Amino acid sequence: MALVGLFIRLRMDEPPAFRALREQEERVESTPTREAIRDHGRSILLVFAIASLSALGAYTLGTYFVTYLQEVVGFSNTTAIAANFLAFFVTVPLVPIIGMLGDRIGRKPLLLIGAPGFILLSLPGYLLASSGNFFGAIVGQLLVALPWSFVVSAVVVIIVEIFPARVRYSGASIGYNLGYMIFGGTAPIVATFLVSATGSSTAPAIYLIVVALLVLPAIFLLPETRGYDLLRGADRAQTAPTTRPEAT
Repeated sequence: MALVGLFIRLRMDEPPAFRALREQEERVESTPTREAIRDHGRSILLVFAIASLSALGAYTLGTYFVTYLQEVVGFSNTTAIAANFLAFFVTVPLVPIIGMLGDRIGRKPLLLIGAPGFILLSLPGYLLASSGNFFGAIVGQLLVALPWSFVVSAVVVIIVEIFPARVRYSGASIGYNLGYMIFGGTAPIVATFLVSATGSSTAPAIYLIVVALLVLPAIFLLPETRGYDLLRGADRAQTAPTTRPEAT
């Protein structure tokens, strides 16, 4: 898969915004990581916050839930994988649909649905998933997957729009990858530890709720990036958009 990805990437052109910058060589930043950290640290922290919630949801659904259904609920390997697959089968088509909704109403509203959704639905989701019923396991995972669909649909767009083109890749990659490394990569380990330490099958739900509560203030601090011109030169992401979003 890595070789396929490399094959595709080597044949891709740069985005139009960067090509326009490259035509004016003095506007291409020679040390974009340093400038991103120096001038756009706030944006990096905001991306880190929302990417952390997205990562925790993604790795909980895609990695931990199969183990949870086997080790905690007692499902067989085949049954656990089948329940997880069916939950994803329903969830994945929602992401582009919610993404199109974000093009109409903005990015922040999606996050303001997703984060509270984690807070409200994580505990009922785990209770259903731990019921021992196959249908309950599917619905329980869907209750966790639904708010995640709103979060991930917004995050993947915000990380592009919040940074100016000259430092976009560096700024986005720092915040996004730190979030996925710290909260995504450790999600199965932390969830397994919490169940073991507390003896509660719903402990991972509390972890999701706590992280969502911590991320919620960062969402309010985010600028609404819908309508931003992707070619803003050295402008900060917090400046007013070239085309203002329509009132909603």
